[in-house]
Amino acid sequence: MSEKIVVPEKSNAEVKFTFKDEDGTALSVGAIVSFTYTLYDEDAGTTINSRSGTTATVTANPFYLLLTPADNAIVDSTKKEERHILEYVVVYNSSRGNNRTYRDAVDVHVKNLTKTT
Repeated sequence: MSEKIVVPEKSNAEVKFTFKDEDGTALSVGAIVSFTYTLYDEDAGTTINSRSGTTATVTANPFYLLLTPADNAIVDSTKKEERHILEYVVVYNSSRGNNRTYRDAVDVHVKNLTKTT
């Protein structure tokens, strides 16, 4: 996984993405065809907040994806921390060809704040 972030449960969090082509050059927004993501709990395997194949509109590069409090909810209240996985797919055009695909994941650790409602 390319990145790890730690988030208190039921909090907003931003995940930063910088999209580059095969040569490491930042892509223009116009070169980005699509960005989709899925958010799930690693242990339970359950999708969180219906975020399965969710499409986001990339308006800048770098791009900040906002995770909402519902995205950062604890699935198993007996755990002190949960590992959520944000898998994403970006399709882009470059000088080497169109509709190129890059897949990766972000490791989202959500801290259980047991005394907070």
